[in-house]
Amino acid sequence: MTQQDCKYCSEDGEELSSMMMHVTNLPASKVYLWKDQTYYGRCVVAFNSHKTELFALTPGELEQYMRDVALVAKAVAKLSQCHKVNYGIFGDTAPHLHIHLVPKAPGQPNWGEAFVLIPAEMRELDSARATQLLEQIRAELVV
Repeated sequence: MTQQDCKYCSEDGEELSSMMMHVTNLPASKVYLWKDQTYYGRCVVAFNSHKTELFALTPGELEQYMRDVALVAKAVAKLSQCHKVNYGIFGDTAPHLHIHLVPKAPGQPNWGEAFVLIPAEMRELDSARATQLLEQIRAELVV
């Protein structure tokens, strides 16, 4: 996949907007709220240029990207009141460096096991609640 074909690089409105909503840009990344909120607060932090592996980043890029990931994870943990944030790095179907931040807690889906990337039953928030969560995350990410 080339940079031109990459949904994160081209910001393909249809493909990205079908799965997630843009929250904000951080120094090394773009933050998205996943539309399926089976795991309340789930976000994706995508590196801001086309790289496919952590080891392809310069030391400075890696440091800043991990700072961005940690900042978003902290916001997600606070807002979701989860017990643990799972970090998912895949990239074989979307070869652009991005990390799924998935809040988990006892009594909620898949506690104690791996999260399901695309659950059989999606739990989308209504428009007002999704916008509220997006704004709450954005407010936590003011740097």
